Amino acid sequence: MIATPIILNVIDDARKSAGKSEASMILSGINNYCATSKVKNQLNGTEDICADGVTTEEVSKMVSLGNAEVLEVEYSNGKVTNLVVNSNTHKFTLCGDGSFSIDEEECGVKLPEDPETNLISTLLEQVGTKGLVQDETNSNIYYYKGTNDEVTNNYLWYGGHHWRIVEIDTEENTLLLVSQQPLTAISPAYDVWETEEEYEASYINNWLNEYFYNSLDGSIQNNIKDNTFNVGIYTDVDEITVTKKVGLLDENQYVRAGGTNSYLDIKDYFWLGNRYSSSYVRRVYGYGNFYNNPTNTTDVRAYSF
Repeated sequence: MIATPIILNVIDDARKSAGKSEASMILSGINNYCATSKVKNQLNGTEDICADGVTTEEVSKMVSLGNAEVLEVEYSNGKVTNLVVNSNTHKFTLCGDGSFSIDEEECGVKLPEDPETNLISTLLEQVGTKGLVQDETNSNIYYYKGTNDEVTNNYLWYGGHHWRIVEIDTEENTLLLVSQQPLTAISPAYDVWETEEEYEASYINNWLNEYFYNSLDGSIQNNIKDNTFNVGIYTDVDEITVTKKVGLLDENQYVRAGGTNSYLDIKDYFWLGNRYSSSYVRRVYGYGNFYNNPTNTTDVRAYSF
């Protein structure tokens, strides 16, 4: 009886491994078939079966499925862009980096259990260097830059929330995370902050570092390090800095990542941590561009690290 769960785990791990290999073979088979079909069409004018995309029914004509079942498939611009395969009692979904997630597992980075593990090595092993840029002023800092097509592997499910990795500090061995979607809809403050003390007393700071932080599991709280957040005027965001567990994205970080149409542009309204003037706070508009709003409005949402 003691051995039973161990044996079952071994069997299930074998099924997952075999299923993932089968999904990878199907992916390669479709891509190879379509590439050959395109060449034949160019040479002798035969029908290019993949020209208008690929259906799940057509996959069985391209590659041997064995016991696998293709649940979803999309083909465009010379490659498979979406593939979901049912095999060996598990579902395998194609991720942006070409790997497969299993069942309801999220695509993206898996954090190491050992906090001493080097994060940059872990990330590079999992996602390569796609979208990563080394900071020009600090060689220990790497950050993600580009569109959602260019930055596909910085997703992270952590502490019950979906995040994007914004920055990696290889010296401190830390990740800077931003929530994938707004976390709340509240006024950031009664009046625009112009000093560190005024930001400390703001609604948004209290919500992030009291309510939101305290809502996290204790084990998650212990892994969140103090960080310096720039909450100064948008033309000089580090005019005012605060050291907190949780803070707001600043304008420089948004621009550095690519600004409008970058992976940080979620096509929704969200507050930045910077003021525009003594009457307005900076925000990102639904189209990805900058806008300014009085603090005592709730039509934009907190976007939190």
